[in-house]
Amino acid sequence: MRYQTSLAVLLAALLGPACHSLASSQIMTPVGPVATKATCGKNDRTESGIQGQTPLADRFGPGHQTAAFNCNLELLSQTGEHGANTGLVTTDKCAYFTQWQAPELLPVLKNPGVVVVDVSDSARPKIARYLQSAGMLDAHESLVVHQRRGLLIGQAVDQTHRSGKTTDIYDISDCLNPVLKFSGVIPDFVLHTGDLTRDGKTLWAAPGRNESSKENEGYLVSALDISDPAHPKVIARLTSDDSRLARFHNISVSDDGNTVYFPIGGSIGNERRVEDMHPQGLVVADVSEVQARKPDAKIKPALEPVYWHDTFSSHYTYPVTVAGKRYLFQSDASGVLRYVVWSGGPTGRAFVGPLATRGRSGPPAFTAEQACSWGKPGWGYVHVFELNGSQPTSASAVKLAIQDPKHCLVAANEPFYDFGYSGYNCDFDNFQDAKLMACASFQAGLRVFDISNIKQPRELAYYKPPAVGVAPRAASPYQSFRDTGITTGATKYHSADGVTNVKFANNAREVWFVSWDNAFQVVKFSDELIAREKALFGRDNTCGGKLRDRKGCL
Repeated sequence: MRYQTSLAVLLAALLGPACHSLASSQIMTPVGPVATKATCGKNDRTESGIQGQTPLADRFGPGHQTAAFNCNLELLSQTGEHGANTGLVTTDKCAYFTQWQAPELLPVLKNPGVVVVDVSDSARPKIARYLQSAGMLDAHESLVVHQRRGLLIGQAVDQTHRSGKTTDIYDISDCLNPVLKFSGVIPDFVLHTGDLTRDGKTLWAAPGRNESSKENEGYLVSALDISDPAHPKVIARLTSDDSRLARFHNISVSDDGNTVYFPIGGSIGNERRVEDMHPQGLVVADVSEVQARKPDAKIKPALEPVYWHDTFSSHYTYPVTVAGKRYLFQSDASGVLRYVVWSGGPTGRAFVGPLATRGRSGPPAFTAEQACSWGKPGWGYVHVFELNGSQPTSASAVKLAIQDPKHCLVAANEPFYDFGYSGYNCDFDNFQDAKLMACASFQAGLRVFDISNIKQPRELAYYKPPAVGVAPRAASPYQSFRDTGITTGATKYHSADGVTNVKFANNAREVWFVSWDNAFQVVKFSDELIAREKALFGRDNTCGGKLRDRKGCL
């Protein structure tokens, strides 16, 4: 069984001929307040700026290198003095995270690959082993796990496409001792991020961006049949040769496996004018025929897409039920300040915005003053859409004050790496009845919110790992930013760390997460907060002692 659907056809069916020449009436205006600021404990070391910000005084003041900033979260443990990449998946007692390595930069990793962590005692996590098969040596954000079937899947990053992208599938029935079931290049399959159906037989994959090449032929979204993990096969795909559909970073699957959600990532166009912004979009597609494995199955448009352009770099989508209603949470990892070159800072030396640190050339797109004058957020945040059987509608947002447009210029003269203060990756205490949401927000740290009233989200807690100063950390992507920024060369000064992936654990009493310079960490909520918020922490999310994953009890 092999079939494909053109994304251009799909979008044309949804939008008509004006697929990319969107009228202003087709651009949605997102809604949602800034979350209520957390009430911190008396012994917490709190941030001194506005909500989410790490101002210069916090970055370069006394104790900045050795102490974290925290509010109602306490560090319980971490794995060691090293860094991590962006990927993290967990089971009930194991964690797997990716490492970054650029061969031309030192230090070279002594133990490359995916790190397997024994978290059976979360106060004393131990590195158990390293997965060093081809697909795990640079798996970046690609890791996905299915607890009931005991599967771990990842794919090596190969931006050059010289040797294809190797996909690895492990049996993790014994989570500390994974067994490799498949390792190979699957034709026409690119896994940057993905999501597994509840039965664990289909992996929906997004490639991160549309890369037209002989290796992937521009395939944007693929379905991989892993009914037999040793013999995976691509059974569906969406394609497009339209360069304006530039970024499909993520895809998520409904609990019943019949619907997929994937974003159209926006950006500022080459003309570098605000009116040339490519809007963000959200596509909802019916994949019930794929789920049922029908012969000649079709991928069908289910609802009209929604578009907005206050933020950019759409990253993750999460179908979640809150107070009996279905919502889709979507994180956008960039605001307008990602297109800016900053200057100044405490050393008087110029430092360059994130787009210039990733191999891009040419003059800055805008000054901070120009970008912030548009009335758009400086940094990305989490949008919330209601899924009510018709076109998704903007229902709310979960944002920090630093992500509010009115504070756009507040942080314009601070040193940033990549996504700054943007929301990135999130997790929920219970996807079928969510009350708590934890988000990795890069230099804004790990942030935890009460979303039981989605119209009025409350921040409950945060944790910002300590900065490492001048010491480059092995396995951290921050190594790639050493030659630009507030200082240059090997003495690159890291004045903050970036949290990139979070998971609730132990009945939502803990959060397991990774940050680029501090790797795997475990934090626990304070007893004071748990006692004060009994309605949020007083329930059993563990399925009566059974395992729970994103789609329910196992």
